Amino acid sequence: MQKTFKAIIFDFNGTLFFDSDKHDAAFDRFTLEQCGRHITPEEMHGFYGQTNATIIPAILKDRELTAEEITAFGDYKEALYRELCLEDTENLHLVSGAPELLDWICASQIPHTIASSSELANMAFFFKTFALGRWFDFDATVFDNHTFPGKPSPDIYRLAAEKLGVCPEACIVVEDGLSGIQSAHAAGIGHIIAIAAPERHDYFMQVPGVNAVISNYHEFDRSLLERPVKE
Repeated sequence: MQKTFKAIIFDFNGTLFFDSDKHDAAFDRFTLEQCGRHITPEEMHGFYGQTNATIIPAILKDRELTAEEITAFGDYKEALYRELCLEDTENLHLVSGAPELLDWICASQIPHTIASSSELANMAFFFKTFALGRWFDFDATVFDNHTFPGKPSPDIYRLAAEKLGVCPEACIVVEDGLSGIQSAHAAGIGHIIAIAAPERHDYFMQVPGVNAVISNYHEFDRSLLERPVKE
């Protein structure tokens, strides 16, 4: 008999919104301006899911930065990122199948939230741009507010499960990044789904903790979730 789960937690960037190219471009421009070089794809893949508090010092590793400087550089990079998102109107939408899945989750009264490495300015941008309030309670959303370690530490997913009133073992997490998967796995999440392009499915199925891989939310197996309210 298939095991079922009581709640679902979504990462956001690269998971509900395919925006990795925008983050890559913003970090590349920042690195070019500050270091006179382009950032490498290998560097960027290593940064996915981490916070600016970790990424900025890694890019500017030859400098001794104050906390204020790290924050200012991070804010600048995120402003670049939001500009790039708004410019690409054709791709300014949630991942295929996500709205329909979220409608079903809400109708079924399944506990759900977002756990993202994004900071407040970006999370507010996402809620406004995608009208996320249709599906998510902003106050239950977990984002980088500088009060807990970022991914791959387990804190973010433990906090998200706590906000939902569900133990981590009873939760599904959907993630696109290695550090996020490691975070969910370390938090004791019961079922981890990676979302990735088809050519990356084999890679993610080899990552410890991953139970399934999807390319969009039409492929999500809804029978994994317990439904307090059934249609």
